[in-house]
Amino acid sequence: MFKRNHPLQPSSPCGLAFDDRNGQIIIAEYASAGGFDIHKAVIGERRSVNLLGNDFRTTLSRGNAHTDAPPLALSPDASEETILRAILEKTNGDRSRLVQSFTRTPDSRIIVTQVDASAVDESVNRTEKCIEEQQPAHISFAEKTIRVETRTRAITRLWRASQVDTPQSTTAILVLAEDDYTIGLWSEQSGLVYETEEDFEPGASREIKCFHTRDTLAKFISTASLAKLRLPNVTTVVLSAADSYGDSMLSLLNNSVEFNSVGVQPLYLNNNSTPLDQATALAIGALLDHAAVPSCNLAIGPEARLNDIETERQLATASQTTARFRVALVSILLPFVAALAILIALFIDNSVEALRLQTKRLQLLKNSLRQTPTTNHRKLTLPPSNRCSTT
Repeated sequence: MFKRNHPLQPSSPCGLAFDDRNGQIIIAEYASAGGFDIHKAVIGERRSVNLLGNDFRTTLSRGNAHTDAPPLALSPDASEETILRAILEKTNGDRSRLVQSFTRTPDSRIIVTQVDASAVDESVNRTEKCIEEQQPAHISFAEKTIRVETRTRAITRLWRASQVDTPQSTTAILVLAEDDYTIGLWSEQSGLVYETEEDFEPGASREIKCFHTRDTLAKFISTASLAKLRLPNVTTVVLSAADSYGDSMLSLLNNSVEFNSVGVQPLYLNNNSTPLDQATALAIGALLDHAAVPSCNLAIGPEARLNDIETERQLATASQTTARFRVALVSILLPFVAALAILIALFIDNSVEALRLQTKRLQLLKNSLRQTPTTNHRKLTLPPSNRCSTT
C-alpha cells in the first residue's frame, strides 16, 4: 500500500523522530523497492547513517499543541494572506510564545494549530544538528527544508495511509508519551478538526497517567462533544503509546464501558505486521504525504509565510513588468520591421525584374545575331585584255 512507482531521487524526503528514552534517532526513508527503510542512530554519534537528501520532516516532542476552528470572521475561500493576517491580529503577532499555522478541511473549515514557540525551535535545532552529524562533509547539498508537525498529525497520517477502505466515521487518535499525551479527532469529511495536548503532573504514577488519559479521551468522544464539532460518532480509537505504557493503556481502554462500542487498536504498518513502536511510527508518519491529512508545517510561522508571499508577489510583478515591456517594445518596433520588410521585398522584386529584363535583352540580341545573313566573299577575275605588241 506504500509502494512507490518511481525511482528515488536525491531530494527524496526523510522522516526523523527522537527517542530520548533509548538515546536514538529513528530515520525513515522510502525504500527503492517499496515500503520503508528504517535506520537507528545513537544521538550525538557522527556519520552512523548517511543522510543524502535535503527534505527533512519531523514532529514536536512537546509543545502544548492545540488545534481547532477559531472564531475568525473569514469566508472559507479567503486567501492565504488574509487568513494569516487574521491569525496574527488575533494573537497580536506574539511570536515569542506561540507559533500558529492553518489548514483547510474538505467541509470548508479553517483549522488553526498553535504550539509553544520554544518547542518548535527545539525540534528545528535538533533536526539541524542531526543533519550536520549525519551528512557527508565532502558532498555539496542543495538548501535544506525542515517540516515540523504535531505528533497527532503524523500518527493520523500513518494510520490513514494504512487503510485500504475510506473510513466513514470519526477516528480518535491517542498518542501517549512518558510525560504527556495528545488526543486528536479526525474524519474523512472534516479532516483533523480537533487536537489537544496535556502534560502529566510531575511524579504521577503510570496508573494515574493511564486513568487520567482514559477519562479525558472518554469526554472527547462523547456524543455532546462530537456534536459541538459537527462530527459523526467515533468508531475507532488508534493508540500509539510509549513502550512502558502500551499494554497497560490498551487493556484499560478495552475493559472500560465507555469504549464498549468503539474499536481500540494499536498502530500497525499493515495487517500482517506487529504494532509499531512510537518512535518508528512518528518517523514514518512525518515522512508520509496524504491528501486526507495535509501537512501543517509549524517551522514556518505566519510572519515568515507572509514574507514569502510578498516575495512571490514581487517576483510575479517583475515578471509581468518584463512581459509588458517586451510587448511594448515589439509594438514600437513592429512598424519599422514591417517597413523594412516591405523595402527588402521591393528591392528583391526590383532586382528580380531587372535581372529578368537583362536576360530578355540578351536573349533578343542572341536571336537577332542568329537571323542576320552571312556575306559571301568571291574572288574577282578581270577579263582578258588585248595584249599590245611592240613593234
